[in-house]
Amino acid sequence: MTIPLIMVPAWKKCSKKFSRKIRKGTAIMKTAVMKTPMIQTLLEKSSRILLVSHVQPDGDAIGSLLGLGLSLHAKGKNIVMYNEDPVPASFAFLPGADLIVQDTGDIDSFDTLIVLDSGDAERMGKKAAKLKKIPAILNIDHHPSNTGFGTHNLIDTDAASTTVMIWRLLKEMHWDIPLDAAWGIYTGIFTDTGGFRFGNTNTEALNIAAEMTACGVHPETVATNILGSYSFSYISLLQKALASIRLCADGKLATMTLTRSMFEETGASEEEASGLVNYARYIRGVKMAVLVREKEEDADLPWKVSMRADKDIDASAIAVAHGGGGHRAAAGFSTALSPDAILDMLENQIQSQGI
Repeated sequence: MTIPLIMVPAWKKCSKKFSRKIRKGTAIMKTAVMKTPMIQTLLEKSSRILLVSHVQPDGDAIGSLLGLGLSLHAKGKNIVMYNEDPVPASFAFLPGADLIVQDTGDIDSFDTLIVLDSGDAERMGKKAAKLKKIPAILNIDHHPSNTGFGTHNLIDTDAASTTVMIWRLLKEMHWDIPLDAAWGIYTGIFTDTGGFRFGNTNTEALNIAAEMTACGVHPETVATNILGSYSFSYISLLQKALASIRLCADGKLATMTLTRSMFEETGASEEEASGLVNYARYIRGVKMAVLVREKEEDADLPWKVSMRADKDIDASAIAVAHGGGGHRAAAGFSTALSPDAILDMLENQIQSQGI
């Protein structure tokens, strides 16, 4: 794989090391600095590395693949960046996005697997069982529901994005960051903070985004591709989603419902449903917004529930109780309940949290 690289120096002025939690098996370690030498040794000794992120990838899943994958390639490592699903059109502009493949090739040829932004191993997709047989598994993630499934686990639930953790790791190993990788790191932060609007937009995230900008990333390009370019099918689906909005719990809960027929009528893809829930979240007075989407293929759990909540509600607690996961402010699960039953259940859940 030949990639032209523009190197970004490991700046001496980079921010202080931030305290964080890391899982090692069942133990909780206090700082990433303690774990970095072990991870660096693993990466440097690996002969062939497969990097994978969760199915139906978002900006952090794609950004973390590119942020770490392109940095490893710059160090001369033999790497493959894989995701079961194609790169969403809104992230196709990112340098290196065309190098993310949907076929791993011979899994037995890899001695190290790096799993990014995935709360559990099954989030890797249909090949999860085979991928888990790779000898060394480095699990890097920021989801509170992460199961610590790796042989090496780097988990920080306070990180704004997985790409923040990638940035920390690269700095602590004193590795230069290729400009192409910087685009991925910035994009992961941008998307997981909702364009710097969500509650996880902290000083660390802003400082890293500023550094990536100074290195050559163009924020306008990122924002335009992710937020400012829509297909007609997306607008048609949005129209139906907005028309489906229902308010309950005295206006504190807003729900949207998308059926398979809506996708068929508009020609919209599953990917284009991503982010629609935020329109309901922006309604004045709403504490939690929910998108209930009928899935394309799943007879047992036909409905996907995506939740966005403000600081007063723990969406991840609701998701975990129903077999899902995510973050306090953004979480989801799949269910066999009907949309009406889902609405009743969620209303009871947020009331049980004192809302």
